[in-house]
This record gives sequence, C-alpha cells and structure tokens, in this order.
Amino acid sequence: AAIRHMTPERTAERTAWVVSRLELESVFDQTMDTLSKGYKRRVGLAQALIHDPEVLILDEPTDGLDPNQKHEVRELIREMARDKAIIISTHILEEVDAVCSRAAIISRGKLVADGTPAALAARSRYHNAVTIALRGVDPAEAERALSALAGVAQVSVAEVEAGITRCTLFPTPSSTILAEVSRHASEAGWEVDQLWVESGRLEEVFNEILERAACHGAIRAGMALSREEMEALVSQLEGLDVNLYCPHGRPVWVEIPLRELEKRFKRIV
Repeated sequence: AAIRHMTPERTAERTAWVVSRLELESVFDQTMDTLSKGYKRRVGLAQALIHDPEVLILDEPTDGLDPNQKHEVRELIREMARDKAIIISTHILEEVDAVCSRAAIISRGKLVADGTPAALAARSRYHNAVTIALRGVDPAEAERALSALAGVAQVSVAEVEAGITRCTLFPTPSSTILAEVSRHASEAGWEVDQLWVESGRLEEVFNEILERAACHGAIRAGMALSREEMEALVSQLEGLDVNLYCPHGRPVWVEIPLRELEKRFKRIV
C-alpha cells in the first residue's frame, strides 16, 4: 500500500476488503516464511488487489490452492472481471474454461490461436460427439449397434469399470446424433448410466495447435542415409509435415520440426 502511495484511510479500507475476501484473518499476524503454499498464493493475490487496479495480470492464480480455494478465487476473478481487464497466464485448461471469455495460445513467442474458449473447443473432433455409459451391455454389441446408426462416423469404446461400458460416438459432418442414440438405447432396453453431448476438448485443440505451429517452424538438416534408413525414416514420420530430398543418391535432405529432430534422430550431419 505504501509503494502505491495509498492514504492511511484507503489502506485500511482495502486491507480489510482483501483480508476478508481472501480469508486471511487466521494468518494476518504471521510472517510469509511461516505460511503454507496456498496461503502464500493468497497473500500474493491480496498484494495485487490492494490498490484496486483497472488492469490485473495473474500468473497461475490458483496454483497450490485446494479445490475450495480454487473455486473461491475463480469466483473472485469473475466478480472483478465486470469492471476490470484481467489477463491470466495458465497451463490449466480447466481454468481457461472456467473463467475466461477469450483465450489466446502463444507458441515460441507467436500468437497461434485466438478466440473464445467455446470457439476453440468447437475445433475439437469431440465437438458434438455423444458419450453414453451403459450398464451391463457387452462392449462388442454396443460398438456394433451404435456404429450402424445414421449420422455416426466412428465409435470409440472403453470399459470404464466392471459392468459399465462407455462409448463415444463421433458424428459425420453437420449431423446431430443425440436423439438417435437415445432412441436406440431405449428400444434396445439398455440401462443408461450417463448420456451427454461433448462440447469439445480444449486440451486436444491446444496440443494440435502447438504441434502444427512446431511443424510450421521446421528447419532444414542434412542427413547421410542409406535407402533402408530412408524407408525407416519415412515410416517414423508418417503424419507429420515433412519434406524429403534424395537427388541421385546424394545425402537426404529432410525438413521436419526441431522438436521431432531432437526426439527421433541421433545422427545429424
């Protein structure tokens, strides 16, 4: 408060507010070195909020907090967002979904995606997929029957626990399959434990975007390979954005992401 040149009256007012809002009463008279990680995180938040800033930048604001504390901090962020600009840096995608109205993904210093969490999640292959958990239904029977439904492109089946089979159905483009899945489950007499439409999975989109960004930042490296080694190389790189060159038996030139080079190859000339 002194660093912010706050008046004694304003200091007392804001201190009372942050102490109450972040539940610091029980440790108010303790020094920082005696506090747990969770309380240290809350004191850091109190320091950032003491002068009631118009713009607030938070780095991993819920790191080290228990589930209840995380919920309280996220509620506080949502409350403050009504009249503040709040920027959060986090790798916890659950947090992005919970409190952010806009999400930006940065890779190697470059902005590679920008949009609402819902818009980014809609880029996931799980967007509009339907997941159903069935009790006492044979997994093979469920997969066979669900795969035959209209509008279903693919079915992924997993036995979550004894007696419960979870199936995720991916629709064909522009198809809505929830009603069809529900109708078939009812007609087949299946005991449905859960049934829901997936909104999309941010983690999948996040990983896909970063992988694509890494491919676009490819480098060129010379590698002296035999024909057999080149064939093995091609099989390893299946699915990646890769260019191979082998003019007249000369050393192969390969363009691949640096990250993949570091992981997969030992002999780089």
